[in-house]
Amino acid sequence: MQANTKAKSISHCQGKGSLGHNNRTFKCKNVDGTRTADNITFVKQTIAEAYDECFGAAVERYNAKQKRNDRKIDNYYQSVFDCNYKNTVVTSSDKRKSFYEDLVQIGDMNDTACGTVDGKIAAECLTEYMLGFSKRNPNFHVFNSVIHADEATPHLHIDYIPIGHYKRGVDTQNGLAQALKEMGYGSGKDSINKWRLVERKVLEDICRVHGIEVEPPKKGRGHSFTVDEYKEREELLKEIKLLSEQRNDLQQKLRKYEKLSVSVDDVSEIGSKSRISKNIVVPPDEYALLQEQAKAYRTNKKEITNIRKNQQKIEDDKRQLKEREIQLKAEVAEDRKQATELYRKAYEQWSMSEKPEVFQQRFHDLKRALQAEKENNTALNADIAKKSETIKQWAVAHREVYIALTNMAKAVGMLKYDDGDYKVESLSPKQARLIDSLADYAAYWAKQDGYPDLAVEVEKKIGISAGIQDKINERTPKPRVQGLSR
Repeated sequence: MQANTKAKSISHCQGKGSLGHNNRTFKCKNVDGTRTADNITFVKQTIAEAYDECFGAAVERYNAKQKRNDRKIDNYYQSVFDCNYKNTVVTSSDKRKSFYEDLVQIGDMNDTACGTVDGKIAAECLTEYMLGFSKRNPNFHVFNSVIHADEATPHLHIDYIPIGHYKRGVDTQNGLAQALKEMGYGSGKDSINKWRLVERKVLEDICRVHGIEVEPPKKGRGHSFTVDEYKEREELLKEIKLLSEQRNDLQQKLRKYEKLSVSVDDVSEIGSKSRISKNIVVPPDEYALLQEQAKAYRTNKKEITNIRKNQQKIEDDKRQLKEREIQLKAEVAEDRKQATELYRKAYEQWSMSEKPEVFQQRFHDLKRALQAEKENNTALNADIAKKSETIKQWAVAHREVYIALTNMAKAVGMLKYDDGDYKVESLSPKQARLIDSLADYAAYWAKQDGYPDLAVEVEKKIGISAGIQDKINERTPKPRVQGLSR
């Protein structure tokens, strides 16, 4: 099966995260219900089950350390997102999302439509990509994943919860930045960009193995810059921002000093008035103020000239930065073009030495291994259930032993504290201490092994249980019945 030789685009972006849409709980107008059976579901877990699996044990560890009940967490999801479980993405007050979705697609409806040869090959590529996703990203718990083959083009939805580990609070939490850091993508706002570039490269390699030529990514919405591109772009933006701030400051100073220029006209005095020009006459006090302003203007005239020169330099620098940014984009485009050519040549060399059947066989081996792993998990769950039942039975038997121990201690106490027939009036002090010590001993071990209620029974009560009473009855001589005489 050979794919169309025309290069295809790859889309790897963030999805909306609607589990109802992904699992076809409801169907949109663009869904062909006759082809829904062709969809491939890799994992389907409820959001509640996923959160319990990811954070249940961590919450128990956290609660065990709390001395105040109001600090304990009843439900981790509700404590973070302040709502009950939802099948859509919820954002918390600290900007965490309840889960994230990646939408992955190869080609479009014009060159990779569902039901075509290219569509089938694209679905195989997406399957291989998904089977390796969790291994590549151990801090992303995938709880829902499906390939839709009942819309225009095959595409993959991956819904996952990022897991980070912390020293304060709950030791395991929902945290995208920490998850990326633990997987080796560093910290900062470019870590998600680094991760997306690596995942795109994995998908590109899979496509080339299956004979699909991949178009270079187009810059625009959703474009992922390389790390070097991103850093240089950020530096340019910072420099432009700094120059703009400097320009604004200089412009404000320029406007301030230009206001003083009115006071440098030829002036003359007219009696108690002062003339600024032929048609302007002001009082002496205002004239004195204008003279001071004129003096300040002359003093700062050189500075004004320098400000104007600096403003022109800022404009020139900004223009050069813009030209440099355009040049950088052109260089990046050329580098991508050369990289694509290198990929094409490498694929041609590979196709002459290796056969696609080898990789297809590897894919099928992975599918069989996945099925075997599922069967092993099923057997393991059955074994766990069996052992859990055995532990429950042992716990019941364990308590029965302590009940017997406490019953014996309570019965022995009758020898000293009974108001009836069992009390021994002539006990020696040593015998009395022995009776009390037996009760203390039984209470001590009942407390140690987690049965405080039985310990209270021994400490506060005496008596003969029904079981011991039955044994007493067995040993009590029965009265003889005399026969009737004739």
